Amino acid sequence: MKSIIQCLGTKDFPRVRVGVDKPEKGRDLADFVLSRVPKDKEDDMNAGFEKAKNAVDAIIREDIDKSMNKYNG
Repeated sequence: MKSIIQCLGTKDFPRVRVGVDKPEKGRDLADFVLSRVPKDKEDDMNAGFEKAKNAVDAIIREDIDKSMNKYNG
């Protein structure tokens, strides 16, 4: 993110975030997010990427506010 903000010269731009599951109690969040996705979670991850792709497409083709209402759940 630092590199993108530096290139754009602003922090003011839309972001599409893909949610992840919660780590087990006591596990470091950064370690959890940066670790490999377990095989049994790959379908969930791919569904999240598909939803993010559709959200970005809607933002580009339609309106950001309408897209946010449609895809934020």
